[in-house]
Amino acid sequence: MTKILILSVFMMFSCSNSTEQENVISKVVSVDELQVLIKAKTDLQLIDVRTIREYNTGHLPGAKLIDYYRPDFKTQLEKLNKQKPIAVYCAVGVRSNRTLRTLKSLGFKEVYDLQGGIEAWRKNNLPIQK
Repeated sequence: MTKILILSVFMMFSCSNSTEQENVISKVVSVDELQVLIKAKTDLQLIDVRTIREYNTGHLPGAKLIDYYRPDFKTQLEKLNKQKPIAVYCAVGVRSNRTLRTLKSLGFKEVYDLQGGIEAWRKNNLPIQK
């Protein structure tokens, strides 16, 4: 009986901790998954973390540029709405994956990272805006 009580208390505390962590959605998504997110989540904040030069060669329609290498990068991220979903991408996925971790540390609730970046998007012949 004592073992059951101890196990129940342990489960109760572990569940409460994991629930807090589960309130944050953080996921690396495929091109197909990002397309679904863009259509389904009308309040999605789509962020391109490449340089202005890269951005001007073409970007996802509706994407806002926040240059990963600018000194005010983190400050610009903090200006975004933490309660709305956000998807980030870069050229191939390195900067956006680091950005995903930064956004989580800043308290964003729902964060997505495009696996393979805009190069994966281009390989699928999807629309690019210039």
